[in-house]
Order: sequence, then structure tokens, then C-alpha cells
Amino acid sequence: MYAEFIIPKKKKVETITKDGINYHYAKYGSETHGKESFILWISSKLIDNETNNLIYPVKAQLVKGEKNLILKPGDYWTFEAYVGAGFRGSSYMEILDPKDAVALKYKIYHSPLGNLGISEGMLILTKEFPVLFKTDITGRTYGKPKNYTVLVREDLKFTIIPSEDIRFQSLTGSIHTPLALNYVKLTAKVSIPHRFNSHSIEDVLAIPIP
Repeated sequence: MYAEFIIPKKKKVETITKDGINYHYAKYGSETHGKESFILWISSKLIDNETNNLIYPVKAQLVKGEKNLILKPGDYWTFEAYVGAGFRGSSYMEILDPKDAVALKYKIYHSPLGNLGISEGMLILTKEFPVLFKTDITGRTYGKPKNYTVLVREDLKFTIIPSEDIRFQSLTGSIHTPLALNYVKLTAKVSIPHRFNSHSIEDVLAIPIP
């Protein structure tokens, strides 16, 4: 949906069998003519047996295989987040906090070549909550805001923070959020330890493996 922030509750996992052994994987993104952004191999220990889904959030870690990335049980809370583009526009997401959160980005094309819009999503791994996102949306949003910040809690419920209500000052300390209706207004000094673009694959692979 245009300019919507969405956190999926689950991810459908596909299975292939080779030499009598089942291998599980999930495709993330849908780019030119439906080509996925990346494929992630998934440990069977993380999959819900009744639905064959990956249920978010799941405690996991990324491990580098011989040729691929593998999601295995670990200490990182893992979930997805997605922000829809405007009509014939695009969307962008950035993690503001925590500073050591890791993201694998993917794209969703809303037409074979993306002419009707290109939306961005992430698979996120974090040691702690809340997770604070910044969004930037172009294209026609039909009255919905084009720039806002989102605070995601451990239960994956989230609060939209209109950009005009945010006052970034100190870079240390905690976030104080007086609630008002469906929005949160940050009236105290907001502390964001670090601002950065989402990590690259090389950064992801640097996650320590127990």
C-alpha cells in the first residue's frame, strides 16, 4: 500500500530436497520481472512445523556458508520491516538506533521494471529494542506523510512519529516518548547514538558467531 509502514508477522519458507535432505530457504524482494533481491537459507530449527513459516521475531544469527548466507539460531532478534513507495515513486529506510543493528535491504518493484514505484524493505537483526527507523518516500502518497520516523517495540508493534515532531539534539542517553493518540511526540531531548546507512553484506558477515 502507498506510503504504508508494514511489519510482516511471518515469512513463507520454501523447501527443496537433495539426496534425501531437505533444505529450506526464503526469497526476499521482487525486482526486475520478479527477480528476488536475495535468497536466505534457513535452519529447520527456526521454522514453524505446522505452517512452514518463519515467525517473527525469531532469535537468530547470520552465518556465511560456502556460497550463501544462512539464518541459524542465535542471539539476534530478527524481523522484517517494509515501507511502501508513493505512486511512481520510491521509498527508503534507515535504522537510526540501535547503532549495532544490522539490515539486509530488498526492493519491491510494483511493475515489471519498477515504473509504478519501487518500495524498500529490510531484514533486521538487533540485540535490543526499541528499533528506530527513518523513512523517506517519493511519488504520490494520496495525503499520507512522505517522511516520518517509526519506533518498533519488542512485540513488533510500532508507533509512527511525524518528522515535524522530532527534535534531535543529544547523541547520548535514552528516548522519552509521551504518548498522544496514535502518535508519539518527542518533546524531551532525543538521544540517537549513531546515524548510518544500513550495513553492507560485509558488515553482516562480521556478526560474531557463538
